[in-house]
Amino acid sequence: LGGKWTTYRKMAEDVVEAAIEFTDLARRESTTNEMPIHLGPGSEANCPEATPTESQVRTMIHEEFARTPEDVLARRFRCLLLDAKGSLHAVRPIAAVMADELGHSPDWAERQVASYERLVAQYTLQDS
Repeated sequence: LGGKWTTYRKMAEDVVEAAIEFTDLARRESTTNEMPIHLGPGSEANCPEATPTESQVRTMIHEEFARTPEDVLARRFRCLLLDAKGSLHAVRPIAAVMADELGHSPDWAERQVASYERLVAQYTLQDS
């Protein structure tokens, strides 16, 4: 995947190295160095065809600390940039899963949908 993912891993490695140097943390082998990223090679997001599954959304919540549908669609799946309008079909089910998983109300989910719709409007050309 490269790019941002690789940069984040390198930044994290540098932080850990600095922490070891300036504290009494023990040095040990990396447990994530070869860990595949959940999207994996060959599965680049291409909205609307490749939107996150319910299982992926739950994983993003628990392992990547995603907290809003925008976080999932814009930053983890890049749907907002790849196909803003095409991503609209996914926001409602993602909001519902996130509300359930994070203990939020259905009203929270609806506010998240409305917020994402406003954001998408900023990324799309208006019909003349």
